[in-house]
Amino acid sequence: MPDQTDINQTDLPPIPHTPDTAIASEMVDTSSALRCYVVMGLAIPLSVGLVPGVAAFAMVVVFISAIWAYRLRADKGPEGLVANHGSWMVRTFWISSVFFLIAITLSGSLVSANADTESAIAMNKAILAVPKNEVDIANALRNFQEVNKTLVLLASLVCFLPPIIFVVVRCFNGYQRAYAGLPVENLKSWLLK
Repeated sequence: MPDQTDINQTDLPPIPHTPDTAIASEMVDTSSALRCYVVMGLAIPLSVGLVPGVAAFAMVVVFISAIWAYRLRADKGPEGLVANHGSWMVRTFWISSVFFLIAITLSGSLVSANADTESAIAMNKAILAVPKNEVDIANALRNFQEVNKTLVLLASLVCFLPPIIFVVVRCFNGYQRAYAGLPVENLKSWLLK
């Protein structure tokens, strides 16, 4: 039986390149794509938060991460690995935008259909009053919010949680593939992988 050292490296057949074959990390630097995944995966969920200042800042960061993803998509590096992940992040941004628009519409419909009618009528009367009185409008709005606080919170959770999970899982899956030096296989997918 021949010794392992007797086998010449040229006698071995070449390893075929498939989409799942990892590209050597010294050939492709995916660190920028990894950072963009983290930023996008955190900023999008925070942009629908309950704290207005945090949500506004996170929304700015979301747009910065989308521009960053577009720049990554234009990368012409070896094997197009970074461009592949940039395309995945751009699609994640736009698909999640569609899902969030649906969530906004659905949560608004749920709240308006199930809200306390007396507080809603009082708020409408205060808004439509001919001599506008900002104090009355503010009091009517505050009363509407207090009476319907639980309804608004539940409608928001039910409607916004699925798109948030979608973004986090898509960014996590893309991050794992970029970390391993693998491209995303099905870029056109609206699913999680």
